[in-house]
Order: sequence, then structure tokens, then C-alpha cells
Amino acid sequence: MDLVFETNLSSVHLASRGKVRDLYRIDDSSLLMVTSDRLSAFDHIFQKPIPNKGKILTALSTFWFNKIIHIVPNHLLSLDPESVVSSEDDKKIVRNRSVVVKKLQPIAIESVVRGYLAGGGLEEYIKTGAVSGVSLPANIKQTEKLPEPIWTPSIKVYHGGHDQSCSFADVANIIGQEIAEKIRSISIDIYNLACDYALAKGLIIADTKMEFGLDENHSLYIMDELLTPDSSRYWLRDSLVENSSPFSLDKQYIRDYWIKMSYDQSCLGLPDVPNHVISELSHRYETLYDIISGHRVIT
Repeated sequence: MDLVFETNLSSVHLASRGKVRDLYRIDDSSLLMVTSDRLSAFDHIFQKPIPNKGKILTALSTFWFNKIIHIVPNHLLSLDPESVVSSEDDKKIVRNRSVVVKKLQPIAIESVVRGYLAGGGLEEYIKTGAVSGVSLPANIKQTEKLPEPIWTPSIKVYHGGHDQSCSFADVANIIGQEIAEKIRSISIDIYNLACDYALAKGLIIADTKMEFGLDENHSLYIMDELLTPDSSRYWLRDSLVENSSPFSLDKQYIRDYWIKMSYDQSCLGLPDVPNHVISELSHRYETLYDIISGHRVIT
């Protein structure tokens, strides 16, 4: 098993390095996106990689991008990343964890859709009775299904710190009414399609976040990742009990672990993640991929 914490490819130029993904410039219109095994939580990057994480995120995103292609175009150009690197070492690194993507201008909005009350949405609802300016009925409980999916965007913060929750009006002021309405509509359509598919597999998608970008003609594309356990809350349907935490197949497991251990989120450094926690998170990601795709992840 090849663990990849950070890449330094020799045959293409590094354009940027995110929390999980490394982007390399191929030419003026395309990039090589390599998904590492890095894990981030609480706006920190853990120092131990998660086995198979990058391969699972790449495979799941590709699965979902293909499934929603009739709703919105995506940034994928090629699933053959080895064709754009020359050295054998580079080919080994990018294999099964990388894609060639269209270079887009990212829209600095996290497009979040919630169908159930959990996480930051629950915290905001308890304080205000609303989430991102969307008023909700009184007395909704933790993990309860909402009357209908809601769009709760946030403004992306690229250089540290938390993304900022905002309303539809805030987004419209930033990117324009028309594109804001289009992103909201597309995001909810994608969420509904994915929920129907997942439910038939015994899963609930409580919420998810998406990213969009514009090409040189101002056409809208979905980009980055889609419906992965890094960007979504996946619950086992049969574990959902009112006002309790269901069994999750996503990154919430690591958050819950540190909350249970009373981890101070304000700390600059992170303690090492115990090996049994790393193994369990990897297993949950693999299980999710198996359920969604019907295949085992390529290791």
C-alpha cells in the first residue's frame, strides 16, 4: 500500500497545495489534480496519512461527477493522469489518485445543501432558529430530517480560518443574483439525486458541500470533489435514532474522537492520531466506497 502525504512531482510544475489536494500545471487550460492521503480537521492538517484516502476520494468524486453529468458539466478532462507525467516515480504516485481537470476560475462560495439538522447547521439553528438566513420550524431535533433540503452557503476562506456562513442575499451580492440562483438550484438537484441513490443503498446523506467555477466563457462547472466522505455527512440509515449521533461513514468520526478527548481546537499543534483511529477511519471510507460503487477500492 502506497501512502502519499505530500507530492513533489518532477515532471510537472506545482501550482498550489491545498489541505488535501496538490495541483500541477499542465498548460494554460488544464491542471493535474493529485489527491493525497492527508487528513484535515478543525482547520489543521494531521501528520499521519489515512490509507487509501486519496484513491477513495478520487474514485467517489469521479463516480458522482458521471452520475450528475446531465445536471451540470464538471471539470474532468481525463482519467489518465499517467499520460501527463514522464518519470516512472511520478506515474506511480499519480496512479488511481489523480485526474486531469479543466482550469477554472473558482467561485469563492461553498455551496452547502442540508437535508438533516447536524453539525454547524444545528448549532446555528439552536441559536437563531434559522440556518444561513433560512428560517426553520421550531423544535427540530438533532439529526432530524428537514421539511425540505435547504441551501446554506458559506464564503470560502483560503488562507486559514473557518469559512463564513452567509445568506442567499449575501451570495447574490458577491457573485450576482442569476449565478447564485443557478448554483442553488443545481446544488439542490444534485443533493436530491444523490440522496435517492444513497437511500436505496441503506445510506443517508445528511448534508454536503460543493464547489463551482467558471471557464473563459463564463460557463458554470462543478469542480474539486463531489459527495465524498470529506465533503459530506454519510450515515447508516438503520442507525438513525432521534436526537442521537448515527453511525457515520465520513470525516465526522475523527471530529467526534477529538471532541470526546476534549481536544482544544484553539491549539496550534495537533497530537498524533492513534493508529487504531487511523485504521478505523480508513475502514469507514472504504466501506462507504464499497456501498456506493458496488466495487472494492483499488489499493
